[in-house]
Amino acid sequence: MGRLAKVAYCCRWHVPRDAEAPEMTPELACLKDADGLDRVRIIDLDPHQLRLPEARSFVDASWGLCRATVPIDRDDPWGQVRQAARARDLWP
Repeated sequence: MGRLAKVAYCCRWHVPRDAEAPEMTPELACLKDADGLDRVRIIDLDPHQLRLPEARSFVDASWGLCRATVPIDRDDPWGQVRQAARARDLWP
């Protein structure tokens, strides 16, 4: 499967339940786990639902970024996230 096809596959299957996807590819698991880690913003992150051990290793960092991030600045919606990530050496 080519790179574009992999991206399209992930876009198609990242929202439906895992069992509905024809195959849980590494790329799809990674995307779903990234979405899962972002659930800290709505206080709904369940580390047991993450698929990959690498994703589970980011749980504490995800909570730390959430706590360090102030309400979104409409002019720079990712600015606070980048700043918090840099403070934790998670962003170059």
